[in-house]
Amino acid sequence: MPATYTNAQPFAFSDVTSSGKIKHIVVIVQENRTFDNFFDCFPGTDCVKTAPGPGASPGPRTSSSPCPVLHTLPPGPTPTPIALQFDVPLVTNLDPDHDYCEAYKTEFDAGRMDGFYWNGGCVFKAPCKLYPYRVTAEKQIQPYWDMATEYVLADHAFPTEASGSFTAHQDLVRGGTSVSDGESLVDFPWNSENVSNWGCDDSPDSKTPLLSAKLLYNMNGPFPCMTYETIRDPLDAAKITWRYYVPQWPFDGGQMWNAFDGIKAVRYSDEFPPLNDKKFTCVGSCVSWPNTNVLCDVKGTAGGKCPTPKTGTPELPSVSWVIPTNEESDHSDGQGTDLGPDWVTSVVNSIGESKYWDSTAIILFWDDWGGFYDHVKPPHLD
Repeated sequence: MPATYTNAQPFAFSDVTSSGKIKHIVVIVQENRTFDNFFDCFPGTDCVKTAPGPGASPGPRTSSSPCPVLHTLPPGPTPTPIALQFDVPLVTNLDPDHDYCEAYKTEFDAGRMDGFYWNGGCVFKAPCKLYPYRVTAEKQIQPYWDMATEYVLADHAFPTEASGSFTAHQDLVRGGTSVSDGESLVDFPWNSENVSNWGCDDSPDSKTPLLSAKLLYNMNGPFPCMTYETIRDPLDAAKITWRYYVPQWPFDGGQMWNAFDGIKAVRYSDEFPPLNDKKFTCVGSCVSWPNTNVLCDVKGTAGGKCPTPKTGTPELPSVSWVIPTNEESDHSDGQGTDLGPDWVTSVVNSIGESKYWDSTAIILFWDDWGGFYDHVKPPHLD
């Protein structure tokens, strides 16, 4: 059943009891897929076979007003529904747009969910047409289906913000992207050099678009090196260990999906490895690369491909984020490979075979929808 948000009751902490069993939380972050793209017709969930036919095409965009002008539906019969494409390969050869200003507004189309046909990110900005209406073959992502069958799968779940990976990863270390009472970060930082180092190491003229409470879009937002607090602050204050496992900066996703590179207090502290020190290893709370360090810490071993800690032995911290390389991410980019299921399996199995299994909660999800079709209209809470 979809979530209901009206007349919601406040959470009563006094009602909570805990055995104290969970001592470790591991958040595995994959990229750019919808529920329907991976789990349509999973037993017990909605099973949709068609999508609404394409609505009216979006109007023109300009440099001063990059969001599309959405036309009203033309008079006449309802467009013929679009049949979803089942059993398609996991590996994709196109990358639909997945920003707020163009993709989300076009696809959502004021709640009609009929604009996916007009997603403009496939070939030379031409409409993607039928490409977003894909359902990945179960056998191609069997580990995901196995984990969903054995444990819990959350349907009707949505990202905090209908935007791309920059804000999605900020949400995951902060719980929001507001920078003032009336404005929040949205979409990807941009600059005149077309460099994508999303954070304090981005090009000096980089700006992050803003979305106002009145849904006004402003491309000239702040430099993506933020001063707001994150989850790191209360964790450090409570002396709770955390670690952010990410690909080596600035390669293979490490330059874009490293949320803490966009947090000034972490980027310029001892928690963030010097950019010229490839042998850096974590002690206590910090950012750790490469992302395979999580396997070393779970195993409690050093040597070989595992870094040798400065003190003590490797161990899994209380809170972990695990960020994939591009090849491991499930991101649709046409590179001809997707090691996502194998990567996630290696992390889960490593924990499952360790001393941490009985005290660890693992949360696996995909950071944004990637432009692919989903039939459920996301609720707008504010």
